[in-house]
Amino acid sequence: MDLWTAPAYRAVSGSRWDLVVSTAGPYCVHRPAYELKRQGLAGKWIADWRDLWSDNHIYPGLWGLRGFEKWLERRWCAQADILTTVSEPLAETLRRNHGDKVVVVPNGFDPEDYPSQSSEASFPNDGCVRILYTGSLYPGSQDPSPLFKAIRDVRDSHGVGPDRLKVLFCGNRANADDLAALEGVADFVEYLGLVPRNEALRMQRDANALLFLEFDHAGARGVVTGKIFEYLRAGPPILSIGTGHDSGVEGLLERTGCGLTCGTDTHRIKAFLLGLLNGDPWRVSRNQAEIDAYDRRRLAEAMLDLAGTPAGTSDG
Repeated sequence: MDLWTAPAYRAVSGSRWDLVVSTAGPYCVHRPAYELKRQGLAGKWIADWRDLWSDNHIYPGLWGLRGFEKWLERRWCAQADILTTVSEPLAETLRRNHGDKVVVVPNGFDPEDYPSQSSEASFPNDGCVRILYTGSLYPGSQDPSPLFKAIRDVRDSHGVGPDRLKVLFCGNRANADDLAALEGVADFVEYLGLVPRNEALRMQRDANALLFLEFDHAGARGVVTGKIFEYLRAGPPILSIGTGHDSGVEGLLERTGCGLTCGTDTHRIKAFLLGLLNGDPWRVSRNQAEIDAYDRRRLAEAMLDLAGTPAGTSDG
């Protein structure tokens, strides 16, 4: 932890800061902010938890050090003036551990990522419907099998072949190929490997639909990953699959009008696919005002408002 946090603290400790915001993970980013606050060099400190630490559903802490990490989290959070996180269920967890100074500031998209996008189409105009997944895939926690079962049903009942329907995965290969093979639809799946972020965003824009896979983990309640906000900004309808465990994605898609939550209901997924194939997909009714609320510039302004600091006037 000291390899870079101590130099980071030294770099900023020569001044007094009206406001310090530290965002985790990694969790050690809070240490320089903690030291600034403890030394009286930060007027106000907002500790932002995009992901939980000791209660994280994927990385619950280092074996043998979890007790120390819980203690360190309590120590840091006690010093912070405000704790922020991305959803109300995560906020409930933080309140149980650290009191009532917790406020929800959701994830969002950065509009600066988009003006430089090439207007060139990512895919050929060949009549093939492409459903795109970008990012990491966690075997055992995310399961695209319901989609593959629905594709098998569409193939068997409507004679649709892989020249008309493809599921594209960008990122780590994980076990998607194996799961597709179990359902007999491996030829409907294509792995594109790791691609540059700009290209991934352009592919999101140009796909016929975007695949979101919910985490099948009780501890994931309240986790709303940044990927879904990229998808909101991209434009194509979002197909959300998985058990969900009250992740908040269903409500988000309903409010923004950007997608459909299917759980593991293969009939519902099949209807979505047939709509895409027939050129009359499940109709999105995009609520642009609601989508714009997740612009990170607005979210940054909301965080400054929490600190009582007008946007553009803080020294730190």
